[in-house]
Amino acid sequence: SDEYKSYGHYRKYLCDTSRIDGEPLLLCILALSGCTSQSKKQSDESEETAFVLDSTIRIGDAIEKALPSMKLSKVVDSIVYVPLETKIYLTNGLLQYVKPYWCAFPGRLFDAKGKYVKQIGKLGGGPGEDTSPWGYMVTYDEKRGLFYTQGNKIIQYDKNGKFTGAEKTIQYTSGGMISGGSLTGLAGMATADSLYMLVNYPDSAYWMNTNLDIVYSERIPLDSSLHQPANVYAQGIQYEFSDYDGHTLFYNFFTDCMYTVTDNGLKVRWKFDMKDLGPDKRAFLNDYMTHITGIVKISRQAKGDEKTKKLLAENSEYAKLVDNKKRILNAYESERYVVMQWMNIIAYEGIRKKHSPYLLAFLDKTNGNTFAISQHLTDDIDGGKPFELRLGVHNGAMVSWIWPYELKDYIAQQKEKGEWVSERLVALADGLKEDDNPVLIMAYLKKK
Repeated sequence: SDEYKSYGHYRKYLCDTSRIDGEPLLLCILALSGCTSQSKKQSDESEETAFVLDSTIRIGDAIEKALPSMKLSKVVDSIVYVPLETKIYLTNGLLQYVKPYWCAFPGRLFDAKGKYVKQIGKLGGGPGEDTSPWGYMVTYDEKRGLFYTQGNKIIQYDKNGKFTGAEKTIQYTSGGMISGGSLTGLAGMATADSLYMLVNYPDSAYWMNTNLDIVYSERIPLDSSLHQPANVYAQGIQYEFSDYDGHTLFYNFFTDCMYTVTDNGLKVRWKFDMKDLGPDKRAFLNDYMTHITGIVKISRQAKGDEKTKKLLAENSEYAKLVDNKKRILNAYESERYVVMQWMNIIAYEGIRKKHSPYLLAFLDKTNGNTFAISQHLTDDIDGGKPFELRLGVHNGAMVSWIWPYELKDYIAQQKEKGEWVSERLVALADGLKEDDNPVLIMAYLKKK
């Protein structure tokens, strides 16, 4: 739907107790001083101070004090541009990171340098083919060299993209797992340690082995007031995964937590405190059909009149529930930062012709400082367009993308206004054709 469009510096010795299940991470900063004489009393003894990094991120406070804009160089060391090879033409920007590949929907893989590698999966009615009319997502088990597609089936392929013979049907109805062993309402699949986790929207998680057998399950601990209405399958919140330090991370809007995905379940890694800025979460689950039916109701009552349509949307029941509330879309982690993508919610923004941009907030893990930006990150490194986080944070980089024709148009406009653009960005644009595939923008976050 229109509402939900597809990161002070210390010298330190680390006494790392590691944060397990959401427990704090202790960074001990040791300042040592010595005596100049053995007879001198140790008034200059070693002093020890402790900095405790709280596992609860107070993003609500940061949003209330958000900076309008910020220079990209405050959190980023360098930018790398990766043009995706135009061996096949991509018609949209539906991209996902399938470590170590970039995957263009549905199933077209590019390597880290942007070279086209191969196609994974196929639509059709036969074995090893998916029947989904809207395509499928891809997961890769790099340790075993196994690919999985998820559409109307979960299908397994070897590292060369050959069907292994293993597949499981998914039934998109409400009610969770059914006795026949089929999944219902699959919202995502990710690698754990040696197993795979499947999320059945909104609150069921299942662990599956390479034979596609379910070996373990648990409930995601949603508040007791939240539930999916019976006989309804409508996914108001998209579930996504990221990776950090060799583990899969899973942010859940309904619990305000980021989890580490393990073979033994979901382990709380970070908690997010939105204060009172967030919406009533029932608007995205229990009452989400209010949003769906509201679109139909508004269209019928407006009878084609755009002004009436807009007015009805602004005064709708759903708008009263969510307008101007703040929502975390996703969260990611790098060596130094926890990066949070957030937005100001606008109900029916397509009807109202209002755009709610995706904004950013950062927790600096070196000092515990959390800060947010309410408008944009200014590219002071290459003079490019204001940075938008479009593809998450992977391998220590915030990732965006741009079409070549957009890049060329932007540079031409900047030159006309007498604004600075780096020579390397100009050279990159000059070497591209307007109808080439998108260029990935990898903004590498500071580490220290």
